[in-house]
Amino acid sequence: MATINPPTGSVVAVTVIPKQVWDKATSGRKLHGAARPMQLGDGDLRLGV
Repeated sequence: MATINPPTGSVVAVTVIPKQVWDKATSGRKLHGAARPMQLGDGDLRLGV
């Protein structure tokens, strides 16, 4: 998980995230405006790891 550089890596990581974690991430990001899955994946990976 530490070496996720390819764009596809973000997509795979997002699909593996549990629904509860995903809900928390999306609800938090909605405050910043329209959230896209790719942006959520990149942001969560950088902040979480």
